[in-house]
Amino acid sequence: MRDEVFHEEAVRRERQLTQTKEYWGWIVDHGSAFYRHGHKMLSAERIVYRLANNDIPVATGLQKQLTDE
Repeated sequence: MRDEVFHEEAVRRERQLTQTKEYWGWIVDHGSAFYRHGHKMLSAERIVYRLANNDIPVATGLQKQLTDE
């Protein structure tokens, strides 16, 4: 029961964050994606798979800093 309530509250909070411009809403509206990590191997693998299967090359901020300096 407690896990069910926690999950419902987490989903409600995620929705609030992704739909509010002052939080994550702005970046989601501009193409960013939001993925939940469930602290399990499968959850991590799904996130890595989504990042690795992107047709558009993605550079992190650190990669940009290293190549620009």
